[in-house]
Amino acid sequence: MSTNHSLNVLKFFSAFAVICTHTINWHNGQIPLIIIELSTFAVPVFFLISGFYSYYENNSKANQKYKTRSIKLIKLIIISNLLYLFASFEVMSNLFAQHYQIMLSKLPSIPQFLVFNLGTYGHLWFIGSLLYCYILFIILLKLNVKPKKLYKFIPVLLLSNIILGEIFKCIGIVLPCHYYRNFFFTGLPFFMLGHLIHDKYNEIIPKISNKQILFSLIFIIPLFIIEGLIVNMWVDLYLGSIFLSLLLFIYCVKNPTALNLKVIGWIGGNLYTYIYILHPLIIIFIKKFNFKFDYLFPIETLIFTIIVSYIIYLVIYKVEINYCIYNKP
Repeated sequence: MSTNHSLNVLKFFSAFAVICTHTINWHNGQIPLIIIELSTFAVPVFFLISGFYSYYENNSKANQKYKTRSIKLIKLIIISNLLYLFASFEVMSNLFAQHYQIMLSKLPSIPQFLVFNLGTYGHLWFIGSLLYCYILFIILLKLNVKPKKLYKFIPVLLLSNIILGEIFKCIGIVLPCHYYRNFFFTGLPFFMLGHLIHDKYNEIIPKISNKQILFSLIFIIPLFIIEGLIVNMWVDLYLGSIFLSLLLFIYCVKNPTALNLKVIGWIGGNLYTYIYILHPLIIIFIKKFNFKFDYLFPIETLIFTIIVSYIIYLVIYKVEINYCIYNKP
């Protein structure tokens, strides 16, 4: 499959949107809250893209791909959790002194880690949830069950997420976010939606025009504003998040070269995973050394995180090149 430049650009802006949710204080008024609400399309987009590229007609190829990706995710889970565990200790020359007690107190138990995908830092739940999606697909292949059997559960799982998160908060019941922000109610339904869109590509994509997508997007912001006024609180997934992520994703799938922004596309295609994992550490550094400028905080975090991510990318790339050179048959 050829490179989808538009999806790479969408990955970039999704990574930035995640940063916005962690750097903008929703307590500062309705405008910041609406910006955060709009930014909640990001993680669903990541699951949609992963599910879209997990559709294979050849079962043996699918099984091989799922296993390869699962191994990579397991390595990523171990490394990223150890990184944040290490950052939580006071031995880091007191760099994280103001954070380590909080971080240590939030370390997940084994059941929380296994059931709710909780890691040593909040955002790492995404990696565990994505791993579970691939493991589930491996199990389905072994049982000779087609993934499309799960399509009927998508609306049920998404509705459960909205009820446990947004609707419960509307009526004054505030549950811990990991009760609905996990593999079951967030990862799986969006992953399956991406898979479904690839599976039914010829039945869905040609029937949706760019004008229809644009017209639909016009109604998204008012929906977020209404939700913000009703809930008046940050929720991980709003009803508007579902529609916004789907519309943006469908547009990029339908128009793979429309957003061919070379630098942004390259960053989105190659660095988005690093940006997602590393940005909380960068936020801590910026706060510690007083580099924070209120309205520029998201931009600062993005720039510094891209620089660090690019350095790590180059190091890994050179290591892989040298490994290939010295291990030629």
